[in-house]
Amino acid sequence: MTPRWRTSLTLTLVLRMAAVTVLLSAVMVWLVYLAVDRVGDALVMQTIDTDIEALADQYNAQGLAALKARIGDRQAVVPLEREQPFYLLLAPSGQVEAGNLVGRVEPAALAAIDPARSGAGEIPIRGEPYPVLLRATRLRGGYSLYAGLTTRGSREALAGLRVQFLAALVILAVGAVILGLLASARVRQRLARLAARMAVLAGTPAPSQAGLQGDEIDALDQVLATIGQRIAQLLAAQRDVTDNIAHETRTPLMVIDARLQDILEHTRDPVVIEHAEQASREIKGMLHLLDALLDIAAAEAGRGEQSGLSEVSLTEICLSIAELYRSSVSEAGLVLAVRVAPDVRLAGEAMQLSRLLVNLLDNALKHATGATFVGLSLDPGPVLVVEDDGEGIAPADRERVFQRYGRGRSRQARGHGLGLPLVQAIAKRHGLTIRVSAREPGGERPGTRFIISRPDMPEPAPMEIAS
Repeated sequence: MTPRWRTSLTLTLVLRMAAVTVLLSAVMVWLVYLAVDRVGDALVMQTIDTDIEALADQYNAQGLAALKARIGDRQAVVPLEREQPFYLLLAPSGQVEAGNLVGRVEPAALAAIDPARSGAGEIPIRGEPYPVLLRATRLRGGYSLYAGLTTRGSREALAGLRVQFLAALVILAVGAVILGLLASARVRQRLARLAARMAVLAGTPAPSQAGLQGDEIDALDQVLATIGQRIAQLLAAQRDVTDNIAHETRTPLMVIDARLQDILEHTRDPVVIEHAEQASREIKGMLHLLDALLDIAAAEAGRGEQSGLSEVSLTEICLSIAELYRSSVSEAGLVLAVRVAPDVRLAGEAMQLSRLLVNLLDNALKHATGATFVGLSLDPGPVLVVEDDGEGIAPADRERVFQRYGRGRSRQARGHGLGLPLVQAIAKRHGLTIRVSAREPGGERPGTRFIISRPDMPEPAPMEIAS
């Protein structure tokens, strides 16, 4: 079985964050340690420089004998809490004149510190556990003077500081892990409760961590996937019920309408005629609704199926439908603008494509409030556009108008709300998409444009209408 810490996303993230925190803290501690080390060495070197300047002044004022005596006095003093001093005075010939460095330092290490340049450095001393900081200078007459101090105190302080830093890092790491584990447990509990509640919505048992492949986010994802499948099944079942009701109800309604027509033919009673005609109109409206539902179901059932398609001329369909609607558009007080490219063809069903165009033009005539024209354009691609310069469709309604029974919020919104869903279903049946946009966004009359094209086609420019 895979360990829990390897399958828990939150726990893994917490452990990684703790590791990063400890690593960054270790880097900061190391930088502080180096800075303290440099400061300690600088303070020791400052003491050495002060001492060597005093000895040089002694030599310049009182000569070589006084300098040798002063060096002897200083190295004879055994410090209790201060660093141990070391000295070396060499004649121009290299002969040792005074000092306690003789025999305790390697000549090569001493040669690396050049008195002519007032060199300084850190060299090991025999009998001392820590190195010595040393400064050299050239005196008048060619004498070389070396002065240094041990670094025992600063090194021991740094050793103690290292222990303290390591202890602090251990405490920080343990604290970060403990806090991280507590936070991870809290997050995992909340995610588990959320997954359990969503599982209730999906009608499935809550996911068990023992049988889960992945982390707690994967558990939530599995529940969401189940809910999505459940919703898709419910929507499909709803469509099936709607389509079956439409199919089974259409025939009885037609029979009732036929009997109403018989009544109208054999009666002269004005009251009976009035009620029969009203009932007949309502039945015809219901039949229109059911026909639309059946058409949508037929178009969706044929989506992706190429066997029922043949090459048709979309140009001829557009010109034929435009000619049929020219008088209707004129009676509505509008101008019908038509721009159709020649010989635009595609694989499709001529009857369904005609129904698509009829529904778009009917929609424009019914809902183009304040419009002066209705435009129909066809370009190669194909790109089919039906547009007007009316009040337009609010952006919040542009998705809803393609849903079954969905209508816009304008005052002219009426009907069953199935015309545009049928247009969308027919477009998808032919591998096309439909989208709606404003003709002139931000204008006084923004208008509406329904664009049907391939998914990768850009939106064409609006039609230019002569004033």
